[in-house]
Amino acid sequence: MHTRHIANQYPCAEEIDAQCQAIPLNHRILLFLKGLSILSWVSGHEHKKICSILLGLVVDLPVPDRQDSSYIIKAMCVLLDFVYLAQYQSHTMESIDCLQKSLAAFYDHKAIFLDLGVQKNFDLPKLHSLTYYASSI
Repeated sequence: MHTRHIANQYPCAEEIDAQCQAIPLNHRILLFLKGLSILSWVSGHEHKKICSILLGLVVDLPVPDRQDSSYIIKAMCVLLDFVYLAQYQSHTMESIDCLQKSLAAFYDHKAIFLDLGVQKNFDLPKLHSLTYYASSI
């Protein structure tokens, strides 16, 4: 997975990096001691490890203009639901339905990232390709 350098581009980058640096040593998680904003490329293994700590990084994230941080958490939860459901070895109609509902819920909550200036738009090919995931199973 390729990512952009996010330092100085996103208002929360420094706070997220500080949260990464504050995680205590633990043999079950991969520590990102320099934070996430310095990453320009992320392997699949690192991506999974980032997903495992992501909610903890954003839970108490200070947001500008007194916006409600629960919107960030909701958006992250449903996106992570999609990611984890997509990793199932096999699917049922119920799991595919959950996958589609998770993605729809993310689209319902994604405006917080626009409001915070994290994204200028969601015209991202990788994000758009998720809309075809359920039908390709």
